[in-house]
Amino acid sequence: MTGALSGRRPSPLPGGPGAGEHQEEPRERELAEQLYRELSDAGVEVLFDDREKERLGVKLADTELLGIPHRVVIAERGMDNGTLEYKGRADDGNTDVPVDGIMAFLKEKLGG
Repeated sequence: MTGALSGRRPSPLPGGPGAGEHQEEPRERELAEQLYRELSDAGVEVLFDDREKERLGVKLADTELLGIPHRVVIAERGMDNGTLEYKGRADDGNTDVPVDGIMAFLKEKLGG
């Protein structure tokens, strides 16, 4: 998913480990598209990486190369637990964020 709220760009990535080896789950895609629309409507520049033939590791490496400051991974395993994976560029590790709280979480991270 890529307005201009502080010029920061969250990057929702559908597909968990092994993405590219199989089709992402329809609910992953649905949630990614919903999050993309909500963030875009809020004026946030979003890069939606929906490349189906790339593995998740390639997508994550690309977010680093592009300097994407905020990343959200939407994966089946996390969704089963009711969470999405967030990582800020300066963060040491990932943070699990409840699906129903992701917009508020991102708005806080983006300073809005």
